[in-house]
Amino acid sequence: MGLSIESERIPLLTTVKLDVGFAGNLEILLFTNLDLALMPGELVCFMGPNGVGKSTLLRTLAGLHKPLHGTITVYGNKASEQSVAVVLTDKVGGNLTALELITYGRYPYLDWSLNLTQADKDSIDEAISVTHVGHLRDKKIYELSDGQLQMVMIARALAQETPLLLLDEPTSHLDLNNRVEIMNLLRQVAHKKNKAVLVATHELDLALQTADLIWLAGENKNLLKGIPEDLVLDGSFDKIFQLKGFDLKTGKVRHEAWRGVAVSLEGNGPEYLWTKNALERNGFTVSPDAQTSVQIINQRQNLLWIINKKQCASIKELLITLNSNPA
Repeated sequence: MGLSIESERIPLLTTVKLDVGFAGNLEILLFTNLDLALMPGELVCFMGPNGVGKSTLLRTLAGLHKPLHGTITVYGNKASEQSVAVVLTDKVGGNLTALELITYGRYPYLDWSLNLTQADKDSIDEAISVTHVGHLRDKKIYELSDGQLQMVMIARALAQETPLLLLDEPTSHLDLNNRVEIMNLLRQVAHKKNKAVLVATHELDLALQTADLIWLAGENKNLLKGIPEDLVLDGSFDKIFQLKGFDLKTGKVRHEAWRGVAVSLEGNGPEYLWTKNALERNGFTVSPDAQTSVQIINQRQNLLWIINKKQCASIKELLITLNSNPA
């Protein structure tokens, strides 16, 4: 579904003049005067520097932490286990199997007998299928890797079948493959199940490629809100994160052209992009006006790099040729 027309949507969660922080003799204010809305069918990524209070805001929206001031409304009521499912960073202990942990997602709907109905079992089976954790059903949770446990926790939240899903750093400490899988899964859940999904994350690259909207913790205890591309182009990300050596507009690390040598590059597709990356990483400038020319030829999946009539069979060989005779 993705981003839809504002007037056609009814928010699943709203806040009015919400202040978030910690009460006490010395009140700690993290966010102030927040007017927020979570819409069905959207994946929202909540981002900001470490320590800004992302987890506290998430817990506040879930009803697990009391706000300092303001109101939070979910479907016109307060948050409940039948309206909001939460995946936090808290460690899960015990001697449960993965299936038993996922089954807990149905407990808010059970009567005193705690007997699962067929509808409950169907919800559990669908959650297991969507998250591809069927092979883990009988494993103890202490036997699971971090990535496997995270998927099981998401399956539990999906089995809960709530319109709202709030997750705190669901990709932390995972490898790239698992991070991509989880973010793609959450995007599909939002779009196909018409849920509002809010993810607190520090994964800038994945958020830019998967989020429908970004909530960006600003400098004045507020939130900047917009689609990823707008926040990149207006400099909001650069201002908040103060990126060092990384060009967010191109998605690349900035390289110093320390050789003072320009190379023109002719080609297309991923071969062109990765050749350009290798040249710039090795101190060359890629310019269409350069006298030294490199041509990429793809002959029946046989790649060649041509420089000064010399054929190179790999980018490494091209770099060796350039280093030995750059002009």
